Amino acid sequence: MKIRYLYPFVWFILVIIGSLSPQRNLPSIVIFEHADKVVHGIMYFIMTVLLIPALMSEKKYTKSYIFSFFTSAFCGLVMEFLQYSITNTRSADILDFFANCIGALLGIIFYQYAIRNKKIEKKLFKIE
Repeated sequence: MKIRYLYPFVWFILVIIGSLSPQRNLPSIVIFEHADKVVHGIMYFIMTVLLIPALMSEKKYTKSYIFSFFTSAFCGLVMEFLQYSITNTRSADILDFFANCIGALLGIIFYQYAIRNKKIEKKLFKIE
């Protein structure tokens, strides 16, 4: 595995653990109704932001954005399917999948902003 894939891979493993762990083992977020959707969005926002620079050297900007979005969205879809099919304590929710996609889209928008602002890009992605 190339080193540039390490961060997205580790993050994906953490998403799998968080998505498939029994809910009783996870902290309850009851700040407001559907607060878990925000957590889903954040998880897939981070996944996308980590995927884009990993793919950047192999693909052009636009292709890396598109591939990152669809990879994150597909991972979210697979996680929802796995929650439905292999766990007794979790359930699939189409709104979770939509939150995953929105998080991925916001990750692309954020990364695009970071590219335009080189100071942010250098700090976040340690690019010299």
